[in-house]
Amino acid sequence: MAIISALALLGFCVSFVAAQDFMLRASNPQELAMLGFFVASLAAQDLALEAPRPPEARSNLRRTASAPDLRRPRDFWRHDKKALLQVQSNKSVSNDSSCSSHRTPVSSKCTGCPPMYKGKPCASTTWYEDTTKGSCGCGDKEHVDDDFWTLTQFTAAINCVNLDEEDPAQSWCPLNCGHCYEICSTGGATTTQGVPTPEGVCKVFKVTNRCGDGWDVNQPDWCSQRVSWKECSGQPGSCDDLGSTNRFGYPAHFDLQDFHRQITTGLGWDNSEVTFERVSCDRWTGPSNATCAGCQG
Repeated sequence: MAIISALALLGFCVSFVAAQDFMLRASNPQELAMLGFFVASLAAQDLALEAPRPPEARSNLRRTASAPDLRRPRDFWRHDKKALLQVQSNKSVSNDSSCSSHRTPVSSKCTGCPPMYKGKPCASTTWYEDTTKGSCGCGDKEHVDDDFWTLTQFTAAINCVNLDEEDPAQSWCPLNCGHCYEICSTGGATTTQGVPTPEGVCKVFKVTNRCGDGWDVNQPDWCSQRVSWKECSGQPGSCDDLGSTNRFGYPAHFDLQDFHRQITTGLGWDNSEVTFERVSCDRWTGPSNATCAGCQG
C-alpha cells in the first residue's frame, strides 16, 4: 500500500506540473473549468488509493465431511428449466434395487425405490455448523449464542421439497419447520468419507433449517430432490425418475447440526446412511419450551 501511495503521489505531482503549464496557456473560462475537473479527478483517485479497504464480508458458512472447505449457506433459489434438463441428461446409475441416480452409495443397506430398510424409508446425512437462526427463525438474533438450544441439541436441516412440499423454494419460514424425526443408523454410508457406524443407533432430531444444496442451483446434490419422500412412498414410479431423488438415490436428506460435535464425536456419524420416521416432538430430548420465534410470531 505504501508503494502504491508513493506512485500515486508521484503521478499526481507530474500531472499537477503539467496542469500548471496548461493554466498559463489557458485563454478562456471553459479551459479553466476543464482544468479544475481534471485536478479534482486526480485528487479523488489519490484519496481512493489511500482510503483503507473495509474488511471482507464474512457469512456463517457450512461444511460437510464430503466437502471440508467452507461452502455457502443454504439461501437462494432459482428454477431454471434449461439447467434442470441438462442435469437430467447426465449419465444416470440405475438398477433393480435402487432409484435412478447420478451416484450410488459406497455401502448401503437399503434396497428398492424408494430405498427401504427394515420397513422404513432411507435417507442420506451430512453434518454442518451454522450459528444463524436458520430458515425457521430459531433465535432472537441473526447469530445465536454458542449455548443456544439449536446448537447444543439434536437439530437438523432437511431438504427443500420435504421442508415445504407446496413451495420448496421458500427459504424463510417453510411449512414444516419444527417437525421431529427419529433417525436411525443402518450401518451403511453414502460416501468414501463416511465412517462405518453400528446399526440401530437412533436419535430424535428437530428440524430448524433448510438444506438447499443442489436445489438452489438445479444440480444433483444432497438436497436436490424434486419429489417428496411422502410422494415417493405413495407413488414409487415417480421416485425412479432421474432427479426425483438426490444424487445418491435417497428421497430425503438430513444435514445434522454438529456445532458441539454431537454428531461426529457423540454419535460417530460421518455421512451415515439412516432410516427416518416422523414422530412426536415429545420424544425430542431438547427443551420443552424451545420455539422458533421468528416464524411463530
